[in-house]
Amino acid sequence: MKRFLLLPLLALGMFLSSCTKEEVVVPNRTIVVTIPANGWKYDNATQTYYYDIDMPEIDDYTNQVNAIVVAITGDGEIYEAIPDVYDGYSYTYTYQRGALVIEVQGADGSTVSPSGKPITVKITIIESRT
Repeated sequence: MKRFLLLPLLALGMFLSSCTKEEVVVPNRTIVVTIPANGWKYDNATQTYYYDIDMPEIDDYTNQVNAIVVAITGDGEIYEAIPDVYDGYSYTYTYQRGALVIEVQGADGSTVSPSGKPITVKITIIESRT
């Protein structure tokens, strides 16, 4: 008698507990910028070279809520997320409303001249909700 009652309860439990898979796509935007070899500027205060990227895509909301991820490549094939040491140079970035700044210095923190090659920067803005 217990077997006959247990089988329908198991079937009912499986039916009621089944879940549906919902695919969530997080929208993002990607901006690609090439830093020319002679585009770097020197900052005496920080003793680093930097490159300003005009970013109207970074508004107040994006600055406060969304995520911004930056990757660089020197050969167009392999991108490395920064902050990172790439080809002996340490790259970092900061951003604020309307601008993103890439900074470069020696891997040991010393002042170095940028590589002398163009660098492609891929900036991805990942939307989020508060």
